[in-house]
Amino acid sequence: MISDDIYASCGDGWKDIILSTHEKLLFLDPNYEISQIKEKFGGLRYYFTTTAEYPSPLFEIMQDIVRLAEYKSSYTCELCGAAGYDMLVETRVSDYFYYTYCKKCSDNFLSNRKLFKKGDSNE
Repeated sequence: MISDDIYASCGDGWKDIILSTHEKLLFLDPNYEISQIKEKFGGLRYYFTTTAEYPSPLFEIMQDIVRLAEYKSSYTCELCGAAGYDMLVETRVSDYFYYTYCKKCSDNFLSNRKLFKKGDSNE
């Protein structure tokens, strides 16, 4: 949960990006609603509905705000919020799992993860 009225299925590191995006979209269209916010393939996905007509300049501006947020997530650690200009942040693939973490969070994640192979017991 990002705030009392915003739920996102992603790490807290993208909280500022999500809140900023929400504030901008709400300013442009007070009746806009969040459909879903999640991580997918190591990036932020922000889906919304709006009363702005498609196509229209207002709709395009709102889409641009969302595109910028999704782009920012590609160089911001999903867990701690470190930006790529502060430290190395990259999207990696591990066992078909895409994630955008800084080096510290990535190393911690991989060292604490228990992988099960076919035939292993979960007990």
